Amino acid sequence: MKKMRMAAMGVAAIAVVACVVAALPLQAEDGVSDSGWRGGPSQEWFVNWDKALAEARNTRKALFLLNTGSDWCVWCKRLRANVLDKPEFAEFVRDKFVLVYLDSPNNPPLGKEQKAHNRFVTRSLPFGGGVPDVLVMSAKGEKLGSVGGGGLTLDEYLERLGKILASKGEKVRGKEAQNLFTKGYAALAAEIAARRAALPPVKKEDFKAKLTGVAVVEMSQRYASKEDIEFVPPETSLAVPFGKTVLFRVEYDFPEGYGARMWVRDDVCDDGKAHSGYFGSNPSGLYKGKGTEYGFLSLLDRGKACRLKSVIVKTNSDPELDDYPYGWTILTAAVDLDFQEKPSDWDAQQDAKRPAVSKGVPKGWMEDFEEARKQAAKEGKFVLLAFSGSDWCGPCMSLEKEVFSKKKFVDELARKYKLVMVSIPRDKSTLSKLAVEQNQALVKRYAIRGYPTVVMVNPVDGEEVKSHSGYRSGDPKGYLKSLDKMMKGVKKPAKGQEVKSHG
Repeated sequence: MKKMRMAAMGVAAIAVVACVVAALPLQAEDGVSDSGWRGGPSQEWFVNWDKALAEARNTRKALFLLNTGSDWCVWCKRLRANVLDKPEFAEFVRDKFVLVYLDSPNNPPLGKEQKAHNRFVTRSLPFGGGVPDVLVMSAKGEKLGSVGGGGLTLDEYLERLGKILASKGEKVRGKEAQNLFTKGYAALAAEIAARRAALPPVKKEDFKAKLTGVAVVEMSQRYASKEDIEFVPPETSLAVPFGKTVLFRVEYDFPEGYGARMWVRDDVCDDGKAHSGYFGSNPSGLYKGKGTEYGFLSLLDRGKACRLKSVIVKTNSDPELDDYPYGWTILTAAVDLDFQEKPSDWDAQQDAKRPAVSKGVPKGWMEDFEEARKQAAKEGKFVLLAFSGSDWCGPCMSLEKEVFSKKKFVDELARKYKLVMVSIPRDKSTLSKLAVEQNQALVKRYAIRGYPTVVMVNPVDGEEVKSHSGYRSGDPKGYLKSLDKMMKGVKKPAKGQEVKSHG
């Protein structure tokens, strides 16, 4: 059975970011203007949400929404070359879809209006995360399905789209998503711009931040509780062994009514490279008022020694311009951090201390996929693969805490499926030897492009049956209900079968 990426149901949707303070300056007499905006692959593609939605309603076609990074994403380029530019694709979609192009190119970048528009649409609607990502929706605001990644052949892609069109949609959740269908983007942009205009003007000096401590910690502690971490004064000289990270504790004070995004960046590093890290304790990354937040900086990309002399904290009062190099430098602090070179026997050290079972695997879950296939084939169950960025992905950690670690949930789910946790952490020392050899291969095989993602697998042939990506905060009961709905009508495998090699 060919793999099929289905819609995220109910709780299984990416969390919506409400950009309530962003200036979105799309203004025109008719409420819709894309004059000067960059177009898509051909004139058949819309770049403006309001115009695309009007066309979908007039023609009763579905919306084919493509979230892409056209000049920097390898898989986006492959998807266009192998599928989107083919005449067979154009013929297939002509009477079925209104094509919408939501690009985020680097060189040259989009203009501010189009950039704000694309971000608002992709953040408000339940895309699965990552690019390329295609979301299929009805003009009534129902999600019909999604297709992530760019590794499918043309025939596989068209087959998947056909199945999505035949599926029953579900009304999307989230105020901003619903408002896109009821009010339209231009009206929302005007409302947001009006709220922003009512606020007093600000300058970068109004956004205050102070570095009050640094600490060398394990990679897994970046998003964990900071209560037990001992921070030292910023002027303390610290050696940072390879494999660890540095946390920066920052006290901030922002003007009333404004929110801002923050990230930390090295100012002077003697390896000649630029390094940056995000403040990770706030899932939305939008900070308001007064508070304490923690950023991190990990120089694991180079494996060589590097002495860091200072760090800067950057921010911007406009969340629609949160990409570097946009933003204001609101803090420059002197530090003396000696990032040490990767030991020659690093890999051997890691293998020697690897746990028998990867850390973070919830009780009641397995991590040996082949063993799970054998047991599932014998018992007549599907295998549920849960792909998780276990120590860096906020929605993944929320899903584990609120759902996957709950005994009643696990007991109920285990009656229907064999459960396998596929952890993809930044801190690879937490993985067992089995997981190191297995998990990345599973990511590649099932074309995982975002986390968290759940894939239902036929144990006999190892092929994907259905899947969904993303997570909205919820409860075990709601999550079980969404899985049951996703698997409705799918016939269970017969008991006592032998597994086949899946390559």
